[in-house]
Amino acid sequence: LNDVDISTNVTKNITLKVPFVSSPMDTVTESKMAIHMALMGGIGIIHSNLSMKDQAAEVIKVKKFKNGFITDPVCLSPQDTVEDVH
Repeated sequence: LNDVDISTNVTKNITLKVPFVSSPMDTVTESKMAIHMALMGGIGIIHSNLSMKDQAAEVIKVKKFKNGFITDPVCLSPQDTVEDVH
């Protein structure tokens, strides 16, 4: 079982260990689907039924997604109280 390799090359530089690829259809893949595909080890191809500007915006949403990260943390000292948190 350890000798089984199901990885596949999507391009010369992109190899997927789990060959799950979502269809580049407007009813299937936009940023939300692409993000979830990536979280599962696959890839989502953003469809082209958008303007170039909108396609770029969808790609940016995927590339900037940070699963489980707090992007704007509140830092307090031990001397701070609950009242100090706004």
